[in-house]
Amino acid sequence: MSENDWSEVVPDENKEDGPEDKTRGDDVETMIDTLRSAMNAVYQGNFDYSKSDRMAALALMVQIELAKFTADAEWRARQPKAEIKHISAEANFKYRTSAEKKPSEAALEQLVNKDPEVKKAELDMAEYERDAKKWQNYLLTLRDAHIFFRNLGK
Repeated sequence: MSENDWSEVVPDENKEDGPEDKTRGDDVETMIDTLRSAMNAVYQGNFDYSKSDRMAALALMVQIELAKFTADAEWRARQPKAEIKHISAEANFKYRTSAEKKPSEAALEQLVNKDPEVKKAELDMAEYERDAKKWQNYLLTLRDAHIFFRNLGK
């Protein structure tokens, strides 16, 4: 398939040599939007069925990229758990040693949970987990999209 054939599916401005501030994730989301538009065209009854095989191939290409993103995102989501333990331990030590009289374990736990650094680390972890889940959901949906477009071409 020539480069020109792909331009019908993925416009030139969405290819890798776009603006430097664009990430691979932006490119993948653009391709997902292209697939979403094609599905909408099928729904509205104005899809060019001769492009079904190209859209199925695009869905496979995006799945390959998403497999990489998903693995990276899941790894990033696991890393902050160790960091939270480390930050919590430091906060625990700080509050335990700075108190004039020894705080109860419940009071110490509340102080650690309210610590700004602990809260920030927990928020970061939640954001990473959200991103990992988003990429995983896209991956599952794109498997169905590939089958959908492949069957349209039959």
